[in-house]
Parts: sequence; structure tokens; C-alpha cells
Amino acid sequence: MAFGNRLINPSNAGGGGQVAYVAGLTSYSLSTLNIGNASNISEISTITGLSTPYQVIADNINKIVYVADGSAGLKSIDVSDPSNMSILQNYKPDGITTAQGLALDLVNNVAYVVSSFRLAAIDISNPSNMVQINRTYDVEGAVGIDIDLVNNLAYLAIGGDSFRNIQVYDISNPSSGLPKLGNFTSTYIKGVNSIKLDLTNNVAYLTSSWFSPQFRFIAIDISNPSSMTELDVITTGDFNSAGNPTLDLINSVAYFSAGNANQFVSIDISNPSNMSILQLFTSVNISSPYGSSLDLERNLAFLTNGGNDKILSIDISNPSNMVELNAFSSVNIDLPWRIDLG
Repeated sequence: MAFGNRLINPSNAGGGGQVAYVAGLTSYSLSTLNIGNASNISEISTITGLSTPYQVIADNINKIVYVADGSAGLKSIDVSDPSNMSILQNYKPDGITTAQGLALDLVNNVAYVVSSFRLAAIDISNPSNMVQINRTYDVEGAVGIDIDLVNNLAYLAIGGDSFRNIQVYDISNPSSGLPKLGNFTSTYIKGVNSIKLDLTNNVAYLTSSWFSPQFRFIAIDISNPSSMTELDVITTGDFNSAGNPTLDLINSVAYFSAGNANQFVSIDISNPSNMSILQLFTSVNISSPYGSSLDLERNLAFLTNGGNDKILSIDISNPSNMVELNAFSSVNIDLPWRIDLG
């Protein structure tokens, strides 16, 4: 498949540094959007030729976007000029059949990629010449990852109907190995697809996916990674196919999408042992939502919707009374999946 970079409007480029990167799952694309005015989102450009872009993370220091691109592996994309993106490298790590989860250690220039049964550490010091440092084969059904750079740990969300756990790996010296330190299993952890760490309070938050008969949002105490404990579980509502959780630790609120219910959910996490729903936000423009990202400086959330190919901007200044600002769509973006901000 040929790669292309369609420039939509050069005057939109940059947006005062306020750019969103959106992966189109079935348009096989990465788009840059100007979100400087959240009430009037506009497209800057779209690059095609991706495979299955499951995860997108922006390195805003070096102006590189990394994509966990399914069977194609890991892609690095130069976004220094949002109106003229270019793919730097398509890298297929050894043993990674379907790259799904991705986390970046920008201190040590390492990307961690998870596949169904693999965890790989990739040297990204030169994004045009990425090299695998190491890998482990004892991962079972991993789909999500987040990393703790204080304690040099990687936490993997293990999806699938049979595995139901969190696995913890030592990433202090990836060149010498990625040893597993332990795992946590619970009857509530089933079909999890994302994990997000709150390292201030030593809590991991997980969302469930389509395997669960009922939605679950789970808080896990990770203060002792060798002996994790469950703090609280929310099982209210038909919230299956939940997207990645995003955290506002200043106001102690977690946000995520609920695909089956067509909702954007805010949760009070001020007490992780007694969480509560703040709002189940609905809109005519929310349809099978999945990815979300927060701009906490402006009290905004951006939400991708696979059901209608729209990207929404939402005012979250009051998480109990969220307000939709704009619903943007483009012929270049089919099934918008994940989103990150620049």
C-alpha cells in the first residue's frame, strides 16, 4: 500500500501547538487536527498507509508520533510539520505478531510494545532506525500497557476470556532481560483492554472490553507490586467495549468511553476504595466511542467515535455536567480509534 500525505489547509497547521493525532482504523491513516479552537476543530493533514493503528502516542519533545500498528509492528512518524508528516520507519519487532499496546520511556528512549504473547523493548533513540533491545515470551493475551518509571516497572493488562490478570515486569535494565515479577488475578478482571497508572496514589485503573457480561471499572492497589489488592469495582450499567481510561489527578476524576452505551463516563476517584459515577454523558454525536485524551490546561476532553467517524471536543470543567463543544468529521478518517494530543 502506498503512503500518502494529503495536505488539507496549510493555514490550519500548528494551531499554537494544540494538535490532535487521530488514528483511523479502517482508513489506515493518521490525521493531524487543529484543536486550538475546540469549538471549531479543523483538519491539517492525513497520512495513509498504516495497517491497523491500535495505539498512538506522541513524543511532543522530539515531534515524533509512534503507532502500534497491528501486524505491521511499530511505526515512527515525523510530525514536526503537522501539514507534512512523514513515516520515518516501519519496524517489525521479532516475535511481535500484532502490536496492540504501546508505552514510551522518553527518559531512556525505549518503547515498550505488547502483542498477544510478547512484550518487546525497542530502542527509539534514533526513530529512523529503531532496534529491538529485548523481548519476553511469557506474556499471555496482553492488550494494554502502562509503565512506572520511578520504580522501573511495566504493568500489562491481560485481556482475553481466559487470562484475567495484571502482569508486572522489571524494566530497570531491558538489555539484560524483562523478568516477570508477579501478577494479580481477580474474578472481576475479565476482558480488560486498558490500564492506566496513578503513581501519586499507587493505583492502577482498568477498563473492561467485550468479553465481560457487564462493564467493570476497577481500581487496584499497586503500592506493593508483588502483592496487589483490589480496592473497588464499578459494575453499573451496560458499559462494555470501554475505551482507554484517562486521569485528571488534580481533580481526582477518571474518564473513559462506554462503547455499547454510547456514553462518555466520568468517575470520582478521590477515594479509590469508594469510587462513584459523576456523569454518564450522552449526545446525538456519541456513537460507539472508544479513544479519549485530555487537555487539562483547558479543561477539555477529545473523544473518537467509531459509529459515526466523528471526533468530539467536550468541556469537562464540571465533570458532573459535561458539555459538547464540537463534532468534527472528515472523509479522510474512517473508524477513528485512538487519539493523542500535541
